[in-house]
Amino acid sequence: MKLVGLHASADGLGGWTYASPGKPRDTRLHNEQEASLVIVNGTLYMINRDAQAEINTRQQFIQQSVQLEVCTARSSRRWPNWR
Repeated sequence: MKLVGLHASADGLGGWTYASPGKPRDTRLHNEQEASLVIVNGTLYMINRDAQAEINTRQQFIQQSVQLEVCTARSSRRWPNWR
C-alpha cells in the first residue's frame, strides 16, 4: 500500500490515509463526465438567470402600479371636484 497523507477524524486524533494499488482511473471518462457537468451547470445558470430577469420585471411592474395607484388616490383626495 502507498502512504498518502494525514487526515483529520471526528475524535481529533487523525490518522494516515493509504491508497490501495489497483487500476489507474480512466481519466478520459472522468474528463467527459466533468465536461458534461460543466455544460449542465451552464445551462441551469442560464435558465435561472432568465427566470430571475422575468421575475424582476414583474416585480418592477407591480411596484410601479402600486405607486401610481397611491399617487392617483392622493390627487383625487386633494382635488375631489377636478376632472
